[in-house]
Amino acid sequence: MMRTVDYDSLANRYEAMNSPLYRYLAEETVRSVRRRVPAGIADILDLCCGTGILTFALAREYPNSAIVAVDASKNMLDAASSKATPADRIRFVRDDANTLAAAAGPYDLIACNYGLQWLSPSVVDTLRARLREGGYIAAALPSHGEPHRSDAGAATRAGNKLLDCVCRVAPAYEAELERGIVKPVIDLWRRFRTVKQWIERFEQHGIHVVEQRTLTRVFSYASPEELLHSAISRGVFGNCLDGLPDDFYRDVAEELAALYRKYGNLEEENVSTFLVLRYSGTTCGDESDV
Repeated sequence: MMRTVDYDSLANRYEAMNSPLYRYLAEETVRSVRRRVPAGIADILDLCCGTGILTFALAREYPNSAIVAVDASKNMLDAASSKATPADRIRFVRDDANTLAAAAGPYDLIACNYGLQWLSPSVVDTLRARLREGGYIAAALPSHGEPHRSDAGAATRAGNKLLDCVCRVAPAYEAELERGIVKPVIDLWRRFRTVKQWIERFEQHGIHVVEQRTLTRVFSYASPEELLHSAISRGVFGNCLDGLPDDFYRDVAEELAALYRKYGNLEEENVSTFLVLRYSGTTCGDESDV
């Protein structure tokens, strides 16, 4: 799991730099939930809630449900709770998502917006133990390593070639840094489980897919600097590229500017899979859309 201190340091710009992306992910997660999860559920858990984008979307969709929002980062929770009103039925809890010692449940719905990939596969045992019988899990995941992933973005969009830019710039800075630059990024990507592997893990625990959608969305940025700072305020790049020398960011932005001149865009193609699963102890049947 990502070190808490990294998300603590990113909290003040995490949502501001990525609002269109994370709101899109939350909207599509809620769209899936709306079709599959009954309106009258009592208890919801938002796992790895961050600044609460999905939390509040779920609160709007299920105004009578009690919501527990969990994150390991105090600063993320502070940012999320600062947006809550007395009318919101949300309790913010600092907890390890892998164990959920402080958020035991049980829950009718556990939702996770781009957080599952950071967790140990053993989290599935934890989630099953926190679900009521017939309860649901809804997750948005990057379609990393999936055979259906589009290659068009990586070939023609500047934002999908950020790692190439980092690789070209990094050798000039490796000597002055105690940590590497490129290797940690690649190591994290290699550690991620694919959507297929997550589904197999859930199936082994009696949690079966009732809806699976893979969507592609393109996001545009106003400048190379905006694209770069969006990337380093989230996910893999946020974990590995935050806190580097200013000259490093300048050089990467210049590489992105060169790609803009070559491709004519400052776009990033996002391919994500939206899952809804149900803990029923049965195999997938007629209700599955897989």
